[in-house]
Parts: sequence; C-alpha cells; structure tokens
Amino acid sequence: MEKYANDYKDFGISLPPDARTSAKGEIDAICPQCDYLRKKHGEKKLRVNPSKGAWFCQHCGWTGGLTPIEWAKDKIKIKPSPLSELQGRQLKYWTGRGISQTTLSACMVQSAIHPVKDKSTGEVRKVLCTVFPYTQNGWQMMVKYRDGKKNFAIQSGSKLIPWGLDWIKHSKECIIVEGEPDRLSYHEAGLHFVVSVPNGATISKEEKETYEKTGKLIPENALSLAYFDNCYEDFASKTCIYIATDADPAGIKLRFEIARRFGGDRCKYIDFSKYTYQNENSETVKCKDANDILRYLGKEVLKNTLKNAEGFPIDDVVTIDDVWEEIQYQAQHGLEYGKSTGISSLNPHFTWKMGHTIVLNGYNNMGKTHFGMNLILLSSILYGWKWGIYSPENYPVSELAVTAMEIYMGNTIDPKIAHHATLKDIEEAKDFIRNHIEFVNNEDGYTPEQLRKIKKQMIIRRGIHGFFTDPWNSLQMELRGDTMDNYLTKELSAEVRFSINNQLIQIYGTHPQTPMNVERKEPRPPTEYEITGGGIWSKKMYEILSIHYDKKLLSSGTSPMTQIYVLKTKNHRLVGVPTREHPVMLQFKGRCHRYLLENGTDPFEIAKKRVVPETTWEIF
Repeated sequence: MEKYANDYKDFGISLPPDARTSAKGEIDAICPQCDYLRKKHGEKKLRVNPSKGAWFCQHCGWTGGLTPIEWAKDKIKIKPSPLSELQGRQLKYWTGRGISQTTLSACMVQSAIHPVKDKSTGEVRKVLCTVFPYTQNGWQMMVKYRDGKKNFAIQSGSKLIPWGLDWIKHSKECIIVEGEPDRLSYHEAGLHFVVSVPNGATISKEEKETYEKTGKLIPENALSLAYFDNCYEDFASKTCIYIATDADPAGIKLRFEIARRFGGDRCKYIDFSKYTYQNENSETVKCKDANDILRYLGKEVLKNTLKNAEGFPIDDVVTIDDVWEEIQYQAQHGLEYGKSTGISSLNPHFTWKMGHTIVLNGYNNMGKTHFGMNLILLSSILYGWKWGIYSPENYPVSELAVTAMEIYMGNTIDPKIAHHATLKDIEEAKDFIRNHIEFVNNEDGYTPEQLRKIKKQMIIRRGIHGFFTDPWNSLQMELRGDTMDNYLTKELSAEVRFSINNQLIQIYGTHPQTPMNVERKEPRPPTEYEITGGGIWSKKMYEILSIHYDKKLLSSGTSPMTQIYVLKTKNHRLVGVPTREHPVMLQFKGRCHRYLLENGTDPFEIAKKRVVPETTWEIF
C-alpha cells in the first residue's frame, strides 16, 4: 500500500474504527467541511477510499487526497497566517456574490489577518483577508490572500500552481477559470472539476487600446503561464479542457495561450459575452465571467455553459466561417504585420510571424548559430518568448549556455579578459536564460519525428514559442528505402504543419552544398537553392536567410562585416521584402557574440528599454 506524508487527521477526517468497507473499497465518514453547516449533524456523507488515499463528499463536493511520501520528500509545505472561519462582512460579501457558506467551506476558503500592499497608495498594511489554500496532491504549495479592495498577496515560499488541482485529479474533463470567484461560482452550480489560474493575464496598454478600437486582440507580450510548468501532468489525461476566462482583452489573450499550450484539439472555450442580463435600469448588459452568470442568470444557466462551449478550429480543416472574423478585421483595419526582430535594418526584409518555418543558411564558421541566438534572445527580451534549442554541434550545453549569457550581458564571463562581467551580471543573465531558454540534449540524437514529440512536450510543459534546430543535418534520417528527396519532402511538410498547428516559430540551421574548388577560399553567398537537400527547402520553408561574411569587408573594429541576405519571405507585405543583391550589413562583436548595426548601434541596448508589466500581487 502507498505510504503517505500526512494523515486523514490532518484534514479533520476521522475514520470510524469499526467502519465497513463497501464493494468499491470505500468507507463512510463525517465530512468536516460541511457537517457543522447542516441541520442534521453526524450523517456520513464523506466517501473515503483508503487504497487510493482519497475522499469525496456527496453533500458539499469537498474532495482531496493524502500526499505520497515520495512526491513530498523535496517539497516545502507552506504555512499560512493563523486562520479562522469566514464570518461577518466577509461572509456577507461572498454570499452577496451568490456563493454559499457550504461552497466556501468545501473549497476551504478561510479568513486571516495578513500584510497586503494597497495598489492605490503603495502602503503595506495588516488587514483582514480572505484566504485561498492552493494544494497539489494534498500538499499545501501556495496560499493567496485577498483583502476587501481586491489587493492580493501570496505567502512567502509559495510555488505558483492553479487553485483546485486536487479537484480535477480523477475527472476526464476540467474547467480553467481566471479567478477564485469564478471557480467558486462553478462549484456552487454543481461543477467541481474546476481550477483557477493564480493570477490574471497581463495586457499592455497598446493591446487593450487595439482591442477596444478594433475588437481584435493582437498580443505584444507573451504570457509565460509558468504555473502550468509545475503541474502539466495534472492535465495530461484530460479529454476535454473548457477554457472559461473573462470576456475581456486579458481573458481572451489568456484563452488562446492556454489552448495553444494544451492543444486546441482537446480544448473548448466559453464566451461569457454571449450571455446577457437586464440591470436595474433595464439596460442589456453582457456577462463578463462565471460569477456574473451565477448572480444574474442562475446556476442552471452557468452549468449549461459547458454544453454551449465552442471548439477551436480543427487542425488542417478550415472553412471560411473560421477565418471570416480575420478577413473582416483586415478589411476594416489593415493587415497584421510581422513583429520586429529588434534589428532595425533587418525589419524591412524579415519580421517574426507565429507558425512560420525559417532557414538560416551559410557555410561553416559564418556565424549562423550566433546570429540565430541573437534573434532568439532579442525576441525573449522584447516579447517574453520562450525557446527550445537543439544544437549538438555546439555542445556541451555549458558552452552554448555561456554563449547565450554573454550575448544577453553584452560582455564576456572570462576573468582573464579586462572589464569582464561581474558576478551580479552573470547571475542576472543566468536567471534570464533559465526563464526563457531550454536546451535539448541527447547523445543518441533524434529523428525529426522524435524531436517533434520533444517540442510538443515543451509546448505543454514550458509553453515555448519557438524552437531552433541547429543544424538540421544533425538529425538522424531514417530513409527506410525511400529516396532522400521524398523523405525530405515528407519531413519538411510535417515540420510546416507542426509549426502552424502549434503556432510555433521554428528556425533551422542548414549548410550549403560544398563550393567548387575556385570558390572554396572565398565562396560567394549561397542562394536558397544551394541548401544541402536541394530546392525542396525553397519550396517548403516560409523564410530563408543566408548568413555570410566577406573578409574584404571590414567593420570599424577591423572584423569582417556580416552580410544577411533575406532570400525568401512567405508574404512580402506582412513579413518583409527580400534583400536581393543588397544585404543587411551587421558588425560582429566577438567579445560577446552580439551583432550590431552597420553604424555600431547595439539592438540589445534598445530592446532592454522596454517596460515590463508589473505583477498584480506581492509576496509577504
């Protein structure tokens, strides 16, 4: 039998010593969460399954389980401030929002005095707060406090996870909402397999203004959703995930990122704005969230939102209705252009579009890897994007990580070189790389199909936005009697579909064919048709860039100027116009592997001036 790090008594559960086990292996007990609220005390409504270490109350819906000792051995248990039951004005507030005391008790919502920072004044005060306990596998991982002014704080040492994980463990479906009141609302309506994200989505002023003017959300900054990193396995077995975020710009942004992460094929979304009610002035008002529906339309309507949930488009199957909203937007407000690379001289020729496949082609030692790393790090600084990198030709991983850190810092870590990076700079770079880049490493290598499976897991577990395979020919090609042309056609087609379906940017490093003898010392820039593997790359890839330098062309620092030829773009209007015979000229700064503009301007110094949205709660 499984050994546990805690006991039923820790949850207030008392198992009768003479209890009989049912055919399902369950024992009936008194529920400590709702018994005191019921007129008829002492009824055994709690079903406890000792073999699973789990329980469920038939009356209030309280569910939970004991913590496996192996799982808990490296976990810190978070202890909240002294707790008490909700009462007085706190209880009145929640019941006024349609949440009963039974639901609050079942979800273990309590009260405490705790320091909270007032977002309007900046003052930190100890105030009466509603307390939300976040558990995973029966272990308290996080505690969140909310005061009467909607100021929030989390307990020091907490690990971000969704609220309600233990309630979805044994269900095939789950609902993801944007706040604690919405999870409580669904519980009140009788749907218990609900989790709430621990904090709301951040949205920039520009994103909000664009949505208000056009009705279309165009993300400027990525949502990291790091709280799913700690519990992705809790969603792995779900056959359907209902996304019930708020019907506002931030909620819509969150909706699409959750669907991208878990896969639109098993997600449905609830559009609360389609539900309306009459206010006290007889005006028709659109609902914003689950609590609005509970308060103004009732439990049954909220329960039925699942039946009316809408599906995301099926992969590879698109009707004009699926894209009509996009067409209308373009007709009214213009086309959606690619995002800046952060390199101003490159932007007229190449910009980022989600779901695109991109080739960086060039001879050995021309700087493909460093240029790709520059693009990746600039995107992480500008938009918060996360990347995966598989670059076996540049291993060990420690060397690749050092390269990334030095590019980010704009300095070397080598203490033998004057004016090298400080330990503080190195620690800051380490934290940034940890949050934005992960390296794939396997000495046995991968086939393209195996690597796609790794990428999919990285999307689910880490929420990556892009992946750099450097180079493509490092992958294992299993022809199995097929010709290289046919094999390459199939695999590149699969890569393109994977990028589109997962809205993942993919970059591939490639090599040109070996030049003729007369060109080996000073080869000319390779064209898009000279990639090893032939013209198939030119047909399949969305964008193709060639990285080249001519030793005769020197920068002010007497190092060769790097030439960036943009040979192909999928859509000239949206992504950029190919460079033709006039490449983008960049200076290479060998000390830190950065690429500077031709005039010496550093794109990283400009990118780092962007303002990052602040968090909505404090840690105390």
